[in-house]
Amino acid sequence: MNNAGLIALAFVGAATGMLAVEAQQSQIEAKGLTRKIIAEQVLSGPLTELNGKYKMVAVEFSIAPGGYVGPHLHAGPGYRCVIHGVVTNVEEDGKTTQYHPGECYFEGGDKSHTPRNDGDTMVLGVQVELLPATWSGSSLLPVPAGK
Repeated sequence: MNNAGLIALAFVGAATGMLAVEAQQSQIEAKGLTRKIIAEQVLSGPLTELNGKYKMVAVEFSIAPGGYVGPHLHAGPGYRCVIHGVVTNVEEDGKTTQYHPGECYFEGGDKSHTPRNDGDTMVLGVQVELLPATWSGSSLLPVPAGK
């Protein structure tokens, strides 16, 4: 196969993967959520086993009063830091924790959770995640059936 064929095949494979991820993300119920990637950088540095394989991504998020993100996982681990408002996070085992401005919490990505805004003011925050270098878009993933 020539170079043009390889490039076309790689593009189709990447596009198919992106469409599959986007289709999965559309299965997650959400109300009042906005997310915007504000920075991302593929790793390079002294942790050579990570170089080129992963990237750090910073995302600004908001959840309107009464808003929520239904049960979901993430493509990688990271911290969520609340800047304004109160996030009520319900974990898959039912444990409920409230996070206030100035507080950060860690999510490994492998446990289902449902963040929501039960207050009457907008929740604003920033999350920083470690994702595969080739990942694009939102890190939200649906909970597999039976989990």
